[in-house]
Amino acid sequence: ATALSPAGASQGASTAIQPVVHGRTTLDGVDLTSFDAVVAAGLHPFNMKDRLALQEYVAGGGGLLLMPGPATNPQQIQSALGEGERFMPARYGERHVYLDENAPSINAASIDHPALLSLKDTSEINIGSGKFKFLYDLVPVAKGDDTKIAVRLSNGKPAIIERRWGQGKVMAAAFGASATGGSLPFK
Repeated sequence: ATALSPAGASQGASTAIQPVVHGRTTLDGVDLTSFDAVVAAGLHPFNMKDRLALQEYVAGGGGLLLMPGPATNPQQIQSALGEGERFMPARYGERHVYLDENAPSINAASIDHPALLSLKDTSEINIGSGKFKFLYDLVPVAKGDDTKIAVRLSNGKPAIIERRWGQGKVMAAAFGASATGGSLPFK
């Protein structure tokens, strides 16, 4: 929540985004329809009931952002989320670890998504200065109007790939949400 309100709650700051953290490994008892967007951070395998709940949520107009963690197993994620059913916008590939300043970052100039366009202007926030410690390759599972690369990395590879599913959208990120994955959360 601090990243969404940089001044911090203790300093009286507020934000229109009200995150709810669900720390359990299943979605049992969670009404996804009460959320505009869901972020699955860390990406552990989903059971069939959770997969169907996520697909129904997105098909009904919800937004889903998938963000891997350092222990994410790409093959398990593909299997759990039904790669063959075209729900996933991309297949997660090899994990790369970077230990130096040559680590890739977000290419702000490549941002081509309406929700992220404010990050394209680097005069206030230079999102491209955040370096990644680990990244997964993203391979689009389909080409066409329903799948697009929303953001690229400084090395030209996809950072986020989006796909329409029913009335909603699924986005797959090559990077994780936590500070263990790099310095982007601090930007």
